[in-house]
Amino acid sequence: MEKGTLTRPRAVRVGIFVAWLLWPSDGRDQSNRKIGAIEIYNKPRFEYRSECFVILLLNSWELLFKAILSKNRVRIFEPKVRGKPYFTLRFFTAMDVAEQFFPKNISHRAVSENIGRLSWLV
Repeated sequence: MEKGTLTRPRAVRVGIFVAWLLWPSDGRDQSNRKIGAIEIYNKPRFEYRSECFVILLLNSWELLFKAILSKNRVRIFEPKVRGKPYFTLRFFTAMDVAEQFFPKNISHRAVSENIGRLSWLV
């Protein structure tokens, strides 16, 4: 099997992808990443399409979590360190903090487990 090929069960891949597509978009960047991920994955001759798709998919989720936090007036920046630039929350930290704002019909545990499984692919 080639490197980067999605090897997890199809149900896991389909489930996280459907949740990602159906989640209402909070910003233009996140929507553009969704479309870009789909376009890259649909190119049959693109050599690293699976890896690029997963990277854009995870980036889109990260933007979604940070948009949820910003919309609910939760700080998305790490505490400032003197002489260093500002940094936003790390991906999994943002996901955990955003848990309290998840819609009731979407399981945070399922989303976080599926994203964790996807993240090992890159």
